[in-house]
Amino acid sequence: MSRTGFQANWKHPFVATEVGEALPHWEMAVYLLDPEKLAKSAQTLKLTLGLLIVILLAAIGAGGWLIVTDLNRQLALARQKNRFL
Repeated sequence: MSRTGFQANWKHPFVATEVGEALPHWEMAVYLLDPEKLAKSAQTLKLTLGLLIVILLAAIGAGGWLIVTDLNRQLALARQKNRFL
């Protein structure tokens, strides 16, 4: 199936494979209708993954800071209990 007005670079398909042993030298191929759209999608995906990594690193840092803060509070409370006794 092809789209009207579609011009493909027949030497460079996006994906290609041979049909099989029954039809040697026959090949099925997929060509992109808009190659620039793939580049834009890849750029959007790269930006999204980068943002997600930054958010996850911030969450890990905040969680670590909360753990250290709670640990210091627990140690201070334990010291107060020891002094009281």
